[in-house]
Amino acid sequence: MKQRLSCAGRLLNDDDALSELPLPEEAELVLLTFCGPRNPQEVWSFTRTVAEDDTFELEWQLGQPWDPDTIVAAGFAILGRACYHGSTACLQLLLEAAANVNKSGGTGLTPLAMACARGRLQCVRLLLEALAEADHCDQHGRTPLWMAAQSNHAEIAETLLKAGAFKGGAVSSPLWIAAERGHLAVAETLLEAGAEPDEVAEDGSSPLWIACQQGHVNIIRLLLRAGASRDKPNEDGALPVWVAAHRGHDSVVQLLSGVIEAETKQDEQAHTTQEANLQDLTVQLRQSRISKMQRARAKDYAAAWDRSVEALQAIGGTCVEVDYAPFQEAANLLYQGPWVAERLAAIAAVLKEDPQVVQPTVRKIVEQGSQYTAQQCFEASYRMRSLQRAAEASMEAAKAQVLVTPTVGATYKIEDVLADPIALNTNMGRSADNSCLFNAVGYDEEEEEEEEEEDDEWDSPQAKANKWSLEHRYDFSL
Repeated sequence: MKQRLSCAGRLLNDDDALSELPLPEEAELVLLTFCGPRNPQEVWSFTRTVAEDDTFELEWQLGQPWDPDTIVAAGFAILGRACYHGSTACLQLLLEAAANVNKSGGTGLTPLAMACARGRLQCVRLLLEALAEADHCDQHGRTPLWMAAQSNHAEIAETLLKAGAFKGGAVSSPLWIAAERGHLAVAETLLEAGAEPDEVAEDGSSPLWIACQQGHVNIIRLLLRAGASRDKPNEDGALPVWVAAHRGHDSVVQLLSGVIEAETKQDEQAHTTQEANLQDLTVQLRQSRISKMQRARAKDYAAAWDRSVEALQAIGGTCVEVDYAPFQEAANLLYQGPWVAERLAAIAAVLKEDPQVVQPTVRKIVEQGSQYTAQQCFEASYRMRSLQRAAEASMEAAKAQVLVTPTVGATYKIEDVLADPIALNTNMGRSADNSCLFNAVGYDEEEEEEEEEEDDEWDSPQAKANKWSLEHRYDFSL
């Protein structure tokens, strides 16, 4: 850091001629250890000074001397806070004070990465001149170039690339995040610099795949021109066109499938046929995506179910099959019967005042409650009692005390559920929904194990099996 000198009680300026000063024959240079900031108030003062780009105050603080590598708010070094606020004058002064240009604090985010994320081009240039590490990764594997791509700062990305920044990524590449966010200018800059168009992220998805998921048509066109593969699946085997179809991005499906819009009125009939074919293609792709995923996981589900059955047998249980029809009909009534009217009553005031605050799928289901009459409610209640008696008879005929089913019917990707939320959520609740209307008793394995440790009464295998049905003879456990 530039040092301040005084002579005969007067503070010297940079342009003072030493030959004209009454200098002593000997001078001592005293190096002081850092003495601050010593408390939260001084740390706050340090942070405020940098935020306001107050070089006069900062020079005084550094002259105390305060440590230029101090960690301040949110785990960032004071140099990083200068970059956050774009305080270039204070940044220069801290660099003169020999602040660690790569100091990251507890976040792993360096001052350069902070400057890139905030779009502080001048700060980026100053840090690179001070030999900041252009490829330093934070704790999430993000580089400064990745941060610039995420925040859509094309000029900063270009500056980093000229400084030799690495174009790949540990978790995902800068091109991948630019494609995911739809940042066309950044993507163009990266591809012009030689970024690999098919470099996959940690989940196996390519930049084209993620652009298809988000529906960024311009990004997709750019990547295709750069040679990106339209047939590169993610780790689950889903093709880019599949995920576009699931998300309802018909224009992306058109682009990837080669469907061309009609350009003249004479082509309108042909275009209508193309649109119908496109809709059929979209439906087929969605069904193919889900069925392929289910087939891939079916073996795992079957193996898990077999292990559960074996565990029950190991504690003395005897496995028998029951007629599941009454249970399934009861499950269907939960959301396809007048019980949704009870849910509607709970949030009717909210729906009337501001229906948009309710999640759309939930709102669609609950609003169905308004279509049922009081007579239908009573009829459904009688039917439910009949189904409960039929379920009890089914259990008694099989001499079963406990009903055991899979926890869910299947699991799906988030994009699958978003594309068809009601059908897939219904399938996931296939084994559980009947318990809501039958008032069944649930069984929590971990909780039961804790109780067993406290009470030695339940040591025998048969006792453990009997414990699952204590309060009522036909409680149904999931």
